[in-house]
Amino acid sequence: MKYAKHAVFLGILFNLFFSCATPHKRALTGIMKRAYETRVYEISYEDAWKATMTLFQDLDIMPTFTDKNSGLIKAEVPYQEGSRTQQAIGTVLFGVAGALLYKPRKGVVNYTAFITKLSQHKVSIRFLGIRDDGKRVWKEKECNQLHMRLQELINQLQFLKGTGTEVE
Repeated sequence: MKYAKHAVFLGILFNLFFSCATPHKRALTGIMKRAYETRVYEISYEDAWKATMTLFQDLDIMPTFTDKNSGLIKAEVPYQEGSRTQQAIGTVLFGVAGALLYKPRKGVVNYTAFITKLSQHKVSIRFLGIRDDGKRVWKEKECNQLHMRLQELINQLQFLKGTGTEVE
């Protein structure tokens, strides 16, 4: 009986120690994902549209569908994961079977921008990059970089408008 109490106490202590020591992966909710995908900009809808289209072109993403009235810009871009190097490594490690079993993943990435007019000089812009298997291409870090680049384009656009330079 004496050892049973110690065993229970040690079990509880062991469980507390190791459950606190393991890092918990941050699970992102839908609201959290939308928060890092979306930013509000103090700019007219027309200028936001121009800046977003310029951003897509700078990224070599050619839109396949645009609707200025709804604020939707969409592009479908094929991708292929895997390379000849990976095939060569598979061949070296597993011989001919490795080369025959190697199949690069192919699919389509859907890149989307949603521009929503909030007021005369305020818009929200949301970026999504999702593969056909449902995985996000643009995660938190990439979305922050996209929005920083978009802010640079907006600043350039506003500067050019202030100097009287014609903006295309």
